[in-house]
Amino acid sequence: MPVSDGNRVVAEVLATTVERMAAAGVSWCPAATGEKLVELIARRDLDLSQALQRMVRFVRLLHFVGGPGHRTPLYVNQLTGSGCPQLSTRYFAGVIEKAGAAGRLPPDAVRYDANGVTLLEPAMASLLRRELVPFSIGYSGMPLLAAMYDLVQNALGFVAVEARLAPVLKKNQPTTDAVDIGRTLTREFEKWLTDHLDTSYHLRQARAMQAFLLAQGDCSEAAVDDAAVLAFWTAQARLPESSRVDGFVLYKSAARAML
Repeated sequence: MPVSDGNRVVAEVLATTVERMAAAGVSWCPAATGEKLVELIARRDLDLSQALQRMVRFVRLLHFVGGPGHRTPLYVNQLTGSGCPQLSTRYFAGVIEKAGAAGRLPPDAVRYDANGVTLLEPAMASLLRRELVPFSIGYSGMPLLAAMYDLVQNALGFVAVEARLAPVLKKNQPTTDAVDIGRTLTREFEKWLTDHLDTSYHLRQARAMQAFLLAQGDCSEAAVDDAAVLAFWTAQARLPESSRVDGFVLYKSAARAML
C-alpha cells in the first residue's frame, strides 16, 4: 500500500524537527522528545491543543531570554558556535539563569527558580478549571515545547507563525491573550494536519488491509496482487457485520484501496 503524498509531507516535516543534527553529530531533538512529539501528532487529541497553548507562552519566555532575536536560544549559530546544542532540561535551566543574571527577565513579567518559570503578565495566564492562573512551566517541559515550536514553523511557515505570535514578541505587555493566540494557532495547525493526513475512515481501511496482509505473512507492496485482493475481499465478506470495515462491500472498492 503506497504512502499518500499528504502523509509523506507530514512525515517529512516531522523528520525536519526530530532528526535535526546539531554540532558534532549530536541530535538536536532527543529521541524521547521526538517520540512525544510524534505521539501528539498521531493522536491529535486535547493534549495537542494544550501543547500549542503552552507553546505560545513558551515563545513569550524565549522573547525575554533571547531579546529581539528570540529564536537564537533554540539553535546553534553556525558562525559563533553558540546556541542550543540539544534540547534538554539542563540547557534551558542554564540559559534562563543567565538571562536572569543579565537582567533580561523583568521581575513583573517573569519569576524563576531552580525548578522552572512562572509568567506573571495577565495576558499569559492559562485556563485551569475555568479560572485564569499564572502560567508555570518546569525546565523539563521546555524541550517538547521548543520542538513543537520548530515543527509548527516548518508546517505553517515561519512568516505566518511569527505573524500569529506577534503580540507576544513585543517588548511591552501583550494586549492579546495567549489563550486566543493559542486557539488560532491550534485551528490553523489542525487544518494543516487535516489537509495532509488521511481521514480516520481511510486509516481504518489501511489498518484492516495491513492486519490481513500481516496475517498472510507478507505486508510488502509485492504481496498485493489479484489473489491477495480477492482473498481480502472474501475475508471481509465473511466477517460479522459489526466487525466489517466500511468501503469493501464491492470487489472493485477493495481492489482500488489495496492497489
